[in-house]
Amino acid sequence: MITAQTRISEVLQDHPELLPVLISASPAFEKLRNPVLRKVMPKLVTVQQAAGMAGLEVADLLGKLLAALGQAPAGRADVASSGSLLGTPVPAWIHAEMAAELDVRPLLERGEEPFSQIQKVTSRVPAGQQFLLLAPFEPVPLYLALHRKGFVAWCERSEAAYRTHFYRQAETQEASLQPINPSETPCTGWRFDLEITIPETLEPPEPMMRVLAALEELGPGQALLVHHVRRPVYLLQRLEDTGHRVEVLEEGARVEILIQKKPLKSGPSGMA
Repeated sequence: MITAQTRISEVLQDHPELLPVLISASPAFEKLRNPVLRKVMPKLVTVQQAAGMAGLEVADLLGKLLAALGQAPAGRADVASSGSLLGTPVPAWIHAEMAAELDVRPLLERGEEPFSQIQKVTSRVPAGQQFLLLAPFEPVPLYLALHRKGFVAWCERSEAAYRTHFYRQAETQEASLQPINPSETPCTGWRFDLEITIPETLEPPEPMMRVLAALEELGPGQALLVHHVRRPVYLLQRLEDTGHRVEVLEEGARVEILIQKKPLKSGPSGMA
């Protein structure tokens, strides 16, 4: 059943007939007619966040979607838990030095994913400083993802954008990132230079951000082995679109992904 926390991508994947319902609910959803934008923005936004972007009450938008499916809302209790930071007290660190500012609105308008840019910015923010993220919606999924990297957040809304401040409390260690000597994994015979494991408990976009961060550690032509709990369709498409070579092995609930970073010059891949 669709809830306030269901992602718009899941809504449209399971019920493509609801696209006209969304568009009729608000002019803000007109951009969903563009198939390129449908690949990016809906993957980041929940029904609750989409309602906020459109200036709608989440209960009203949820009611329209469920009514179109012939279902009745489960009640307002589900709508209450959003993870939103809007309206929370201004934190004491709000005047900390600003290390960077990133506006992802142009990226999203072009149908590009912002995760790699966010990753680059966060890697440059030292402890005791903050960065400002400008977006067309509140980036609730990032709160948990960046919290694991030592960031706390606070969000405010202006007429033009959601302004989210991310403050780095302390340096953190990426426990899942384990550089090793080039070796072979017994289950596949693949050669790799680095491997990471994606925990099942991670919420999007943290799995993608961890993979992209690991790729940043590698040189051209080197390989990354990812132990995943599901097939990350959107990540795989992005990797192929940007010139990386990818092989996937699925064994039951386990997914092994070998990613060879795009070489500087074309030549033999070296992948087994």
